[in-house]
Amino acid sequence: MFEELLLLSPRPTAICAATDAIAIEILNQCLEQGLDIPNDFNVIGIDNVELSKHQSISLTTVGIKSEKNLGFLAIEKLFDVMEKKSTCIQQTESVKLFPRNTTGKKMN
Repeated sequence: MFEELLLLSPRPTAICAATDAIAIEILNQCLEQGLDIPNDFNVIGIDNVELSKHQSISLTTVGIKSEKNLGFLAIEKLFDVMEKKSTCIQQTESVKLFPRNTTGKKMN
């Protein structure tokens, strides 16, 4: 799908991937295509997983503000439901942008 996006005219200048894992794969495809990130193309992920912070990747991403692990929070909520402490497993967390090296400001 990403390769098809690159064929569009005009070509998109950025993509926001559904997860950091997808964004990292897109970064890899950009490098294979010879694109200069972020000068030719900008990439943003969603998760702020530990790998996105790695110096060789330095992925701009959106993640929760707290240091809590979302998987751990989900397991806690599941246990609450199983132990009948709660009937609801919905939880909303505040998010923020973690700007890194895969996005840049365009100068016109």
